[in-house]
Amino acid sequence: MDGTSISGTRSPGAVGTDWTIVGVGDFNADGKADILWRHSSGVVYLWLMDGTSISGTGSAGSADSRWKIPVARAAFWRAEAERSWLANLMAAGET
Repeated sequence: MDGTSISGTRSPGAVGTDWTIVGVGDFNADGKADILWRHSSGVVYLWLMDGTSISGTGSAGSADSRWKIPVARAAFWRAEAERSWLANLMAAGET
């Protein structure tokens, strides 16, 4: 994106129809949106994104399909934890 204009398109990859995006959020506090997936078997998987490129991946394990993932809160808590950690280091004079 370039403001409100699309400057280009690209696909980061393909997944089977048994995968569903359950949320998008900044899970590693890099200011970029990441994608959280859930497989029909319950496996939860994260794509850490850098634009349209996958910069890292990982599985958080499995979750029953009845379990709802509060993605916006999870991303917020991660960002808050990073800010708190940095603030503590700065207060201790370690930065």
